[in-house]
Amino acid sequence: MSVKRYVLMFNATAASTSRWYEFDFRYDHAPFRTINVNLASGDTVTIEATTYDIKGQDINQLTVPADEIVTLKTYTSSGEDVIQGPWAAIRVVKEGTAGNAKVDGII
Repeated sequence: MSVKRYVLMFNATAASTSRWYEFDFRYDHAPFRTINVNLASGDTVTIEATTYDIKGQDINQLTVPADEIVTLKTYTSSGEDVIQGPWAAIRVVKEGTAGNAKVDGII
């Protein structure tokens, strides 16, 4: 079993990219993570992930090579979803400025 915690990963109106959020998957090979996406009509939220080795790096200043980033899913409406896999970290990318977007979950 992994250590999971509630995290507010994104809460903004402007189009922007969140920092990376590290996953603890040392006890699960493919843990399930539940996320909630709330966004305004006309905006898009994309969840990106990486298996890039981030051990020993400052998660707040993490730089991941572009070829190590995978798009898990793109949302055009609000909803709940499950992320599965041994990802090292995930982040949120918001496009559009129609309204506020909020992404949170137990990760």
